[in-house]
Amino acid sequence: TLEAVLYNWNQNISDYAASDEEKWKIKRNGELLPVMKTPLALQLLGAPFEDLHIFGSFYAHCLKHNGMNLDLLRELPKKMLDPVMIVRGGAPNSYVLAIELDDKNSAPIVTSVEFGKHYDEKQSRASIINTAFGKTRHWDDDRPSLRWFQNNLEAGNVLYLNKKKSTQWFESHENSSLASAEALSALSEFIID
Repeated sequence: TLEAVLYNWNQNISDYAASDEEKWKIKRNGELLPVMKTPLALQLLGAPFEDLHIFGSFYAHCLKHNGMNLDLLRELPKKMLDPVMIVRGGAPNSYVLAIELDDKNSAPIVTSVEFGKHYDEKQSRASIINTAFGKTRHWDDDRPSLRWFQNNLEAGNVLYLNKKKSTQWFESHENSSLASAEALSALSEFIID
């Protein structure tokens, strides 16, 4: 159930928050931690219905991004169940989900999932939630950016788009520096009523 997923997820985050970073790194970084089953939107794209995991290093990796914190990460599984948009990932069998959540700098958060990822010297495989972070102008510039969304819309990389959420999401950023006329135009061309 969703309640069980969120309980376990929040417990892992609380354990991470209470731990000594170095001890966690030594003991748990390579450990696979179960999170949830494949969200329906990914299954509709042909992704297998199976367990999604994170590595123990997931939290530290996400927190390296200035706009992220543990409270935002607590929302991740629930937001992944109903994403705004899904695009092809850079690795085979991978996807990037744009979710309905902004980081502390108002940058829209994305998360990546890779199915069948090799994770040890025995060539074992698991499906992994690799990271979550806000989309900014550059790795050293925390200002939010919609360029990634615009580029993926224009390149035809969008595999799934929640029409209602995406329209509301872009409209909510319409009067901010986030949205460009080009991004809004690309979205409106992509969505057919």
